[in-house]
Amino acid sequence: HIRLDGIGPNGKPSTMRHYGFPPRHPKHNPNVIDEPSTFDFGPQHQSTCGMVFNESVNGGPVFGPASWAGDAIVTGESRGKLWRTKLVKTESGYVAASQLFACLQMLTVDCCVAPNGDLIVACHSGPPDWGTGPAGIGKLFRIRMEQPEAARPIATWAEGPQEIRIAFDRPLDATSLRQLTERIKVEYGQHVRAADRFENLMPPYAVVKAQLLKPRFSLAVTATSVTSDLRTLIVNTAPMKSNVHYAVSVPLSPTEGTETLDDTAIPQHPEVDVDFALHGIKATWKPDAGSEAAAWSGWLPHADIRICKELLANSAGHDAFWAALDQSGTLTLESKLDLHNILRPAIQPGANIDYEWPPEEVTVTFTSNRDIVVRASRAREASQPATELSVVCDQSNVEKQQASFTITGDLPQPVDVAIAIRTGKSTVPQLTASIHTNEDSAPRPLQLHRFLLPWADVNSTIEAPSTEPALVAELEGGSWARGRKIFGSETAGCFKCHAVGGGGAKIGPDLVNLVHRDYASVVRDITNPSFAINPDYIGHVIALNDGRVLTGVLQSDGGHLLLGDEKGVITKLSKSDIDNMAVSKASVMPIGLTQKLSVEQVTDLMTYLMTRPPHMPLESTLTAPPLRTQAEVDAALAGSSQKNAALRPLKIVLVDGKKDHGPGEHDYPAWKLVWEELLSAADDVTVTTASEFPSDDQLASADVLLFFQKGSFADERPAKMDAFLARGGGAVYIHWAVNGDDQVQDFSRRIGYASWGGKISYRHGPLTLDIHNTDHPIVRNFEQIQLYDESYWKLTGQPSDVTLLATSVEDGMATPQMWTTEKGSGRVFVSIPGHYNWTFDDPLFRILLLRGIAWTAKEPVDRFNDLVPIGARLSK
Repeated sequence: HIRLDGIGPNGKPSTMRHYGFPPRHPKHNPNVIDEPSTFDFGPQHQSTCGMVFNESVNGGPVFGPASWAGDAIVTGESRGKLWRTKLVKTESGYVAASQLFACLQMLTVDCCVAPNGDLIVACHSGPPDWGTGPAGIGKLFRIRMEQPEAARPIATWAEGPQEIRIAFDRPLDATSLRQLTERIKVEYGQHVRAADRFENLMPPYAVVKAQLLKPRFSLAVTATSVTSDLRTLIVNTAPMKSNVHYAVSVPLSPTEGTETLDDTAIPQHPEVDVDFALHGIKATWKPDAGSEAAAWSGWLPHADIRICKELLANSAGHDAFWAALDQSGTLTLESKLDLHNILRPAIQPGANIDYEWPPEEVTVTFTSNRDIVVRASRAREASQPATELSVVCDQSNVEKQQASFTITGDLPQPVDVAIAIRTGKSTVPQLTASIHTNEDSAPRPLQLHRFLLPWADVNSTIEAPSTEPALVAELEGGSWARGRKIFGSETAGCFKCHAVGGGGAKIGPDLVNLVHRDYASVVRDITNPSFAINPDYIGHVIALNDGRVLTGVLQSDGGHLLLGDEKGVITKLSKSDIDNMAVSKASVMPIGLTQKLSVEQVTDLMTYLMTRPPHMPLESTLTAPPLRTQAEVDAALAGSSQKNAALRPLKIVLVDGKKDHGPGEHDYPAWKLVWEELLSAADDVTVTTASEFPSDDQLASADVLLFFQKGSFADERPAKMDAFLARGGGAVYIHWAVNGDDQVQDFSRRIGYASWGGKISYRHGPLTLDIHNTDHPIVRNFEQIQLYDESYWKLTGQPSDVTLLATSVEDGMATPQMWTTEKGSGRVFVSIPGHYNWTFDDPLFRILLLRGIAWTAKEPVDRFNDLVPIGARLSK
């Protein structure tokens, strides 16, 4: 990598610590960079002092790798940082891309390149900004490159609203990326930059103090992967909505056996720190009809193709794009242009000037050697729709075509721009972008930070990220329950290698975090599994001593290795069995999965992978009860019987009614939607729904009816329920479903106890249920259960008509809260608890309710045990 030596005034190594460098070993990145942007340190008060161009001295090497030759090295005096700035010359001026590569803890005043390629940095002592003056003792530091072959980041950008990419100039060491998802950190905020945590120099200005008080947020990392060539790191995150800066800290584990030149080197830190903003262009290239070339889409830093090529040199992910420009097709560039204050200087926050600027008129010109089509529009206010701008096209010059537009007014809303240009034929397409204003007609290049990604929301406020997964339009009509069955089917075979939330196969990564991923990236990983591979599951090609060659994912098991292949078959190997092995550039996951499924099945599978399991909405203004522990659930399920090989098909009808309480209470419609999915996830179960009361067809075919509504026993219901129970049907009544009003007597004779609205007593709050008849299968392993719900008492009914399962103490008396009864060949289960949404997601209550459903169907009570943890409020 790069090494830093501190040389004190007495010739001995300095005690100053160096921060910001990754570890010194051959396969790791040596520098700390940020997203290519204009060389502008104003927002963080990063005042600079010295500068030197990275050129050979007396024929010696340049500082760092050869690709750094000619770059400007800038010393940021006020905060002790060093930047490397690449300059790209255009017809209208230079475009600069600045990259941070070191953080010192003194005022960096100047630097120079030594004849041997080392960088000598002169540092001033004392606090920012002026230090101790001429009398102060300064220090010289020497930075040298120890590992020329180390992979270095080229650029960092947002590929999409939920995906960060970091391109490296050569392959990464795959072993350094183990468990990266848990270790990588991403922060964002208005004044967040790479390696901020190493700063100890803070200029004593009010603006700096105000910046330090601005909030910093952590962005959740949901997955990490690396492209098959190990050149691009992909970080999937929670949505990036705010147009601010994002800093990424990538920890890379040191390689064993790394040696330093001597013991004078200052310790470095094992992280690569990069940052970026939502700057850039969304580029899409489509081949002409009939062409066999593959389409390409991705990120570019600028509209000028030559600038992009220089800034993205050695970015392997862009090689296909450069090749596409030689082929016949259409390139479309989409971006938002920030044209606010092109030539107007910024003033101190909170300050005013006694001068009113005239309106700034900005003209943007795109020039190409091909015919181009430019569309531009802008909303004058954030709340207004965008209006088209007039674009003037000049095609009088055969060699150069121009398109320009002009905007007037000091308005911060960006201009939406879309550019289409033909590619292929005899010459590579060229495109440049320049601006001038009414105050200065000299053309200037558009700087990198003027380009905003088309999906960046410039009007959004900076806020903490939501923990709720976003709704995905592509999943409309999909079923989580059907998708779960497809996941576990032989056709898809996903279950052979993957688990969702633990408890399954481990050949591939657990897919539980896909609920936080974006749809496009998940589809890409399924249809093209070798594009990006989880670093923890990189495949290996293993040649055995007996001549066999196996490919799969390796895992250790004591003194042996387990190799899992694409069919989910695990082969146990001893290390002595292996002749040699190498990293595979292809994923173990087979291609063509979606071709085995219908369009509807793909939607269902994606719904299962990308949405949370069925769960009730927590909308109550009250604080939800504590989560249950896995130990509590295991104790309640102890002694469960194994499923029979062949299950009897069951038909279940869910009956709801109109919601009649506040948020999170008596939410009958939400319950119907959630429990339709939950019960449909069970094997050999068909679920239909009804409002108020089942249809005649449902009554004729159903095995179990579940009622959760404001109960009623009027009209034809008594006769129809009598017939249903007489033929052996099962009925479950939850909470207010026991209401019978003036028919309460008749109702109670069918279900055991019933209520008359307004004539019973009730209470909300902590509820202790004491279990009775503990030999009944529904309450097996229960003696008492604590809930936060609503109890009823003063119900109508006869104790002799029911088998009492649970009571609560109300007004000093034990009152029924859960019971069963049998009417003819039919069975009834009743639960008074069920007032709050969270009760249905309580895994202990769910055990009782699911057992009650199975019991009324005359099935083993453990039939639905697999549904207990799905979406439940269960601690990890």
